[in-house]
Amino acid sequence: MTEPHRWTEIDDVMVSFTIPGPITDRRWDAFVDTIVARRPASCLLLCAGAANVDAAQRRRSTTAFMRTGSSVVVLTDNRVTRGLAMTMAWLGAKLDAHPWSDLSHALGRLRLADGTRRHLYEIAREFHHEHQHLDG
Repeated sequence: MTEPHRWTEIDDVMVSFTIPGPITDRRWDAFVDTIVARRPASCLLLCAGAANVDAAQRRRSTTAFMRTGSSVVVLTDNRVTRGLAMTMAWLGAKLDAHPWSDLSHALGRLRLADGTRRHLYEIAREFHHEHQHLDG
């Protein structure tokens, strides 16, 4: 993974993958614009290590999540990242943040078809397996 933040859409779920490193406004805005344009029912944000998302970027994504009504689940073992994610929920986004040990429960918070849930579980496990050293 060369970029610290990338994303893809699987069925009607926007899945993002974030590792430590600076995320440019241009990159973040492309992510936010994709959410607004695609209006996914759900977003699954997978984070390893500390996410380098500044306050303005968090504000723009919170606005996008609120505009689209997307249900958002953040998976991270980084307490600061989880806390920052929860501030987005306090501001009105439909968002839950969970540690990686709660992966199955976290996916259960999203309305997903069984096949989609299994696919996302495998993708999330693979990402976590590859990057879990960043949380240590």
